[in-house]
Amino acid sequence: GLRRGPPLRAVRLGADRVRGVPGGGGGGRPGGQREGPRPLLPVLSELCLWAADLGRWRPPRLPAEVEVRELPPDLRSDLIDAMGAEGDLVDLRQQRRSRCFVATRGHRVLGYGWLSEHVEWIGEIRLEIVPAAGEAYLWNCVTLPAHRRTGIFTSLLVSVAGRLQAQGLSRSWIASAGGAER
Repeated sequence: GLRRGPPLRAVRLGADRVRGVPGGGGGGRPGGQREGPRPLLPVLSELCLWAADLGRWRPPRLPAEVEVRELPPDLRSDLIDAMGAEGDLVDLRQQRRSRCFVATRGHRVLGYGWLSEHVEWIGEIRLEIVPAAGEAYLWNCVTLPAHRRTGIFTSLLVSVAGRLQAQGLSRSWIASAGGAER
């Protein structure tokens, strides 16, 4: 039979989850950005933060026949190519202990997503998210244009959620901003 995906729900944002970063000089900002934090009310009206509670969730059948795995060394250059203008951020993200998952068919990267279990910057809205212990934030998920509308994105999310559940995490977070469907 059919099973539902991770139980997603919109959540009310609290100061312990998302916060603006003080100091407009750029010194303490991720990525060396120079702007100060945006006013909070307009930012939050553009953001929908979703939580997937993984406790008793059972992964559904994946819609696309792809392999989703943590980035292996032999696909690093393929990921850099797939990320285009952001490819130069791979080393920086990995140095910050962010993990990358790739959706592949053979040795071809079809999509990717980054995962953090620590403070992470949400660049689109210029705020930080602070996952609690046992939680993770999934971000910068992309399906390459030639493979969109084929189930790659869903397969990536479900596979990563299953891996997090197997590692004992209880919740994953993902955000959509700026006109994304809610």
